[in-house]
Amino acid sequence: MQTTPRPFRACPVGLALAALLVLAVVCPAQAQEPAQAAPEALSADRAIATAPVRHVLVKAMGQGATPKEAEAQAVRNARALAAERLKALGGENALFPGEAFQRIVSLRHFPAMGFSPARAVLLLELRLRGQAEPTPSDAKLLTLRATVQDAELNLMADRPCEAAVLHLPAGADEPEFLPGGTQVLRLTPGRSASVALPHGAHDVVALGCTGGLALPADPATVNEALTKARAGRPRPAQLEGVVSDCVELRLDLGATRQRSMRLKGPDTPVNMTGAAGRDAGLPDPPAATAP
Repeated sequence: MQTTPRPFRACPVGLALAALLVLAVVCPAQAQEPAQAAPEALSADRAIATAPVRHVLVKAMGQGATPKEAEAQAVRNARALAAERLKALGGENALFPGEAFQRIVSLRHFPAMGFSPARAVLLLELRLRGQAEPTPSDAKLLTLRATVQDAELNLMADRPCEAAVLHLPAGADEPEFLPGGTQVLRLTPGRSASVALPHGAHDVVALGCTGGLALPADPATVNEALTKARAGRPRPAQLEGVVSDCVELRLDLGATRQRSMRLKGPDTPVNMTGAAGRDAGLPDPPAATAP
């Protein structure tokens, strides 16, 4: 008896198994791609530096019927000048709102003479919102880069500025400036400045300002030192406008040291046995047995 061959019909169960088999082969290969790209995403400067904190110092004038009104108008004029300077970053939206993020560095009142209005000239410091790095080329913001190599901190800037390095020694209550005293580093585009880091330094702050720095001699806290340093030096010749652009980088050097030590390999150094090894938390080597 001759049978007529039946046409082939795809089995739904077979198709489902085949699809699962294809996914099992493709998905592991795709899951490995982020793991392969992770080491390339780590760079020396971005791994240790947090997001930069930015301030601008603006000089502005105001007038009014009373000295208080003149001061208020000067503050409004200063914010308007800063917003015009930061137009590429959103203008007023690039600044933190409210008095909590602004500080009057200096203020001078001119008494009203006769029928003339009261006038005020102030230097106002404004805090900027966090910006994506790198910022647009037309944003006119100072860019400060920090790298660590051989126990030295290297700083580079894209605009002429003065920079300072600050750290809090272990067990100390008062911060210290590096390389010491009230010395500042003068940075120019294309050239770097280096500062030797003391042994055991972990939390280090680098500050750069285009309007110069005014380092306090004996700061009580890190925030006080940075606040006074950002004031810079006055510029009497400039009547109004942004007089200083400041950027602050907080560096965590402890994580960088641990990462560089892991790259050396898991073997114990030859000089880390005995007492030195016990101090570092390593077990004592096994005692030799007589043959």
